[in-house]
Amino acid sequence: MFPGNLLVPFSQPVTAGLATVGGTRLYVSRGAGASVPPARGGAPPEITVVERRAV
Repeated sequence: MFPGNLLVPFSQPVTAGLATVGGTRLYVSRGAGASVPPARGGAPPEITVVERRAV
């Protein structure tokens, strides 16, 4: 929520999605948004499904 949304990227290298940080793959989910009261200003909820496959 404003103005916090402008400050978070300065302290967190990744705020959502898949990225590489220091040579490590990192995935950050925004979550399902089950807080009471719901406070998800501008960030739609998501549920992540991870599938691992042998290569």
